[in-house]
Amino acid sequence: NLNTLSIDLCSDIISLEISELPNLSHVTAANNINLTNLQISELSNLHTLIIDNNEALVNLNNIYQLNNLTQITVISNSNLISLPDLNNFPNLTHLTLNDNGLNDLGNLSALSNLTFLRISNQNDLMYLPDFSGLPNLDSLRISSNANITIIPDLSSLENLSYCFISNANLNCIEGIPPQYSETDFNYPICA
Repeated sequence: NLNTLSIDLCSDIISLEISELPNLSHVTAANNINLTNLQISELSNLHTLIIDNNEALVNLNNIYQLNNLTQITVISNSNLISLPDLNNFPNLTHLTLNDNGLNDLGNLSALSNLTFLRISNQNDLMYLPDFSGLPNLDSLRISSNANITIIPDLSSLENLSYCFISNANLNCIEGIPPQYSETDFNYPICA
């Protein structure tokens, strides 16, 4: 009845195949420099997935069936260039994407339960997705994404209580939440 599994500093692991542990609700894979494959698609009870500093990992496409996930944290996976369609995770409340090689986040419109979103240091990312389908978003942090020049319209985020935006090349924000004023941001509103 194992509920939590952490695989850390296992340089010999190439593939993590743990689908035969159906009671897992929390999985962390961290600092496994040769890990290229996660076989976890059968973990229907999985709620938390943390993928941290796995240099050889290039995609997470085989997690798309884990629709009970409430938290996905993906940090410092420099070769990770793609994610599965995030709309496959309708129960997701926390999403952290920090310092990966991602070039596209896809569509977030079906993540109506999302309350926390952090997108930082995604230097290959050219644009951000539409945030209008995130009515429960409470905390938003967008920082140090070198190629992002425009923040999409945030005016539908009426529940947003924390908003931190800091991008060196940012030109403007398309729209701000109604509870904020232009002076709350260091960037102009797009014309």
